[in-house]
Amino acid sequence: MENDGKIYVQIDDLRNAGKATWLEEFAHALQFLKYGNVELSVDDAERDEREKEVAECLLSRKLSVKEIAETELALKRYGGNHE
Repeated sequence: MENDGKIYVQIDDLRNAGKATWLEEFAHALQFLKYGNVELSVDDAERDEREKEVAECLLSRKLSVKEIAETELALKRYGGNHE
């Protein structure tokens, strides 16, 4: 969140972001509104929990095979698992 109170989502369009990427970033914006800010650090357990929460939520939605594979990789990276 910026000083003006707006939340900005930055996605690299050159990578052809899929639906899962867009949904993930919007979910993180909602988490920010609900829980507040988390420092950006891969060592932060709270950040990892937020990443897992979003990935698990996305996997319960209708995604393409490619989007599911990308989301499962993210979930695995942050210590979750999907059956």
